[in-house]
Order: sequence, then structure tokens, then C-alpha cells
Amino acid sequence: MRRTIQSLGTIITVTIYDDPKDEYFSESFRIVRKIHDLMSLEVEESDLNRLNRAAGSGRPIAIDPWTYEVLEEAIHMAEVSDSAFTPAIEPLVSLWDIGGPDQQVPDENQVAPLLPLLDYEQIRLYEPEDPSSNSPRAELLTPGMGVDLGGIAKGYAADLVSNYLKKEGVKHAILDFGGNIMTIGRKTADRPWIIGLQRPDMQRGVYLGTLPADDLSIVTSGVYERFFIEDDVRYHHLLDSRDGFPADNRLEGVVIVSDVSMTADGYSTAVFVKGLEQGKELVESRNEIEAIFITGDLQVIVSPGLVDQFTLIDDSFSLGEW
Repeated sequence: MRRTIQSLGTIITVTIYDDPKDEYFSESFRIVRKIHDLMSLEVEESDLNRLNRAAGSGRPIAIDPWTYEVLEEAIHMAEVSDSAFTPAIEPLVSLWDIGGPDQQVPDENQVAPLLPLLDYEQIRLYEPEDPSSNSPRAELLTPGMGVDLGGIAKGYAADLVSNYLKKEGVKHAILDFGGNIMTIGRKTADRPWIIGLQRPDMQRGVYLGTLPADDLSIVTSGVYERFFIEDDVRYHHLLDSRDGFPADNRLEGVVIVSDVSMTADGYSTAVFVKGLEQGKELVESRNEIEAIFITGDLQVIVSPGLVDQFTLIDDSFSLGEW
């Protein structure tokens, strides 16, 4: 049985193959909606909007434990990726507004003043003094800072839903959170999940290869997901906090595979922004992830932990060396 809602800025689909009780879907979507209400910048009183409005005020803001957990992991990813992924990206995202009503190509004079505001080290998290009665708190130290968790919140939602369904005894299910895939068990007792990997230059549903994925998350970041074209130049949403512009590194897409969807979600951005060579170094330094790079010259480069599982099905692409 399959059910779908719209939340977290995308289409959320839960498909359960064994004993699909109504309560499983209702609770799954309750979890998703709670994360949306806490972490969406479209919700006026979300934790993130309240935190961003208080930037530089010297006043820590009470936040939900879920928001605290995602911010904590986002800061960790910023540390290990040298800010290729950073939760402090919001001022830059707002300036470009890619996919929004005010999307633009800003000039250097608009971008340069924002770069110091993208420093994740200016985010402070405070554990509750009394966990039984106090909320954790967070603070942005510099006026004008802003946090955006769009690059990681969907993964966290998938993890929570997956953990809930497993606790209820579900053994065969798949979660599709806007292209963030999380599988539970196998498709059937004798058939694995086979996940198609999107071809970046074609419409949704055209695949260049496949991967088996039992109890795994597969997340893709690519130039095709959200972009606009101006003067024959494509500007995509994967912004590089080092210079304030979309990452320009000849990559078309990066696929990250991990046991944890939040991990796959965040690192898909970080690895893409770093580019092929530095991205490979990051993947090799993290035991919890494997990766597939899709390059502009139609090569598919697969990390050693996946190379025996990946199947290339589009002969216009070729396998490159890791």
C-alpha cells in the first residue's frame, strides 16, 4: 500500500508491502509534518525562523530536541567537510532565491558581504540544564546570520519514519522523500530493492544505472534538481559557501549511499560542492558513506564499496576509474 503527502517542500511517499495498517501511515506523516513545522523556513514560527530572527541578539532560543539533533549533526558535517556543507547557508540561499519569485544572479558586491555570515562556528548549541523540564537552546552569534536545514531535514525525517516502522514490525517498505530513498528490509523475502539512479540531463524516471539497496538510504544531489537559466547559463541550487556562487566543478550529480538517511542527505551536498577529486577524498575519509559521481563528460565513477553492486544501463555513459 502506498500513500503520499506534500511536505518539506517536496512529495513524500511511503510504501509498505507487509501489513500496511492505517496507523502506520498516519504516524509516519505526523512525524514528517512535525519536522516541517520545526525546521521549515516557510513556517513563520518554526524553530529556524525564531532562531534566525534572534541572530546577534545575545539571546539563546529554545528549540525542540529534534531541531537540536539536526543542528548538531549539521555542524559536525560542516566541520568534516570544511564548510562544503554548512547549516549557516541561509543568507546566500535567500539572496539567490533559486526556484523562488525573486531568483536572480547577484553580483560580487551583493555576495561578498554575506560570506562572513556563513560561518558555522558562530552557531552555539546549549543542552538543557534539566532535561526533564527544559528545552535545549541555540544561538546565532552574528547579526544577519541564518540557518537553513533544507539539505539535511528530509534525511532526518526518513530516518525517524524508518525507525518508527521498524519498531512496529514492518519488514518490507520503501520511503521516497523527494528523491531521498530509504529502504526497510528487502522488497520481498527473496527479492532485493533495486533503485534506479536518475540520469541528470533527462526527465524524472530516466535512469543511467541501478543499485540494490536493502536497509540503505540513497540520496542524489544534482544540477538538474533546482535551477534557472539566464543568458544561456544554468545556475543551480548547490551553492558554494567559499565564493557564494553555484559550485562549478563539471559534476552533474553525486549519489551518496549510507545506512543513515540524514548522513546521505548532508554528504550528498558536501561531496558535490567539493568536486570530483576533493569529493573522493572526503568519501574515503568517512566509513559511513559510499558515492557515485556523474560527470559532465558522461562518466560514472563509483567508490570501491559499490563498484561490484552498481549496474550501468545507459550505454551513452562509461565507467571511469576511482
